[in-house]
Amino acid sequence: PTVTAVVRGQGELIRLLKAGEYDMDERTEDGRTGLHVAGMLGRAGSVRELIQAGAEVGAKDDEWKTMVHWAGEYGHVEVLKTVEEECGKETLRTLMMERSNDGKTCAHYASAGGQLEVLRYAV
Repeated sequence: PTVTAVVRGQGELIRLLKAGEYDMDERTEDGRTGLHVAGMLGRAGSVRELIQAGAEVGAKDDEWKTMVHWAGEYGHVEVLKTVEEECGKETLRTLMMERSNDGKTCAHYASAGGQLEVLRYAV
């Protein structure tokens, strides 16, 4: 239900799902959590709601990507800013330095996608 809420843009449901004791780290077939999907779609509000509900910020999918990798690849700087606001600069830096299964960091994906704003923010 958490991934579905994110996909549908209904991040406000996350608190209700948490109250109903649903898993905030529910995974899709490819190992992605609601945070991964929110990072891909640029849903900073859902990222905030999930973090506040206790979702695992450093969760990795089957490609070993975190939500920060996905946010960087798709140019969603607001997601990165939300992670920094909720978790602190050090946590964001740590996540940005994590490597996927092909050895790439957030900056690699942002660069490959031409996401200059992400690269500027990362520096």
